[in-house]
Amino acid sequence: MMVAKPETQVDGIAKANATDADGRSLTQFTFHIETTEPRGITQAVIDQIKHAGLRVGLALNPATPIETVLKYSDQVDMVLVMTVVPGLGGQSFMPEMMPKVTTVRAKHVDKGRGWLFAFLGGVWFASMCVGCFGCVVGAPL
Repeated sequence: MMVAKPETQVDGIAKANATDADGRSLTQFTFHIETTEPRGITQAVIDQIKHAGLRVGLALNPATPIETVLKYSDQVDMVLVMTVVPGLGGQSFMPEMMPKVTTVRAKHVDKGRGWLFAFLGGVWFASMCVGCFGCVVGAPL
């Protein structure tokens, strides 16, 4: 969610929740930690999303230190490291963000395939082999 107040969107997304045959949520609510951390409500939003029965993801902008998300990473299903500045099209992949991906992956290597380490932005085929389980692209690779 690229919204200023993700907490206002949780109920609507929860109503659209998709589940698998065993009733587990397939819907993940990912929000930018920069929208909640300055207001001191990151934990409350994580709890709100979980209470709604959704999976939780945290997105991290390039300028934000990785430590900001690490204190919550044990509670979420995915950390999405932005490899471009959000909202500005046509940017190149920022390889200097990959140490953040490596840091998160090293902390959660034991979680395996049930947990995602992902990156977003400026992604080309050559930048994909970095140990992530997923990436989000806006153009064909």
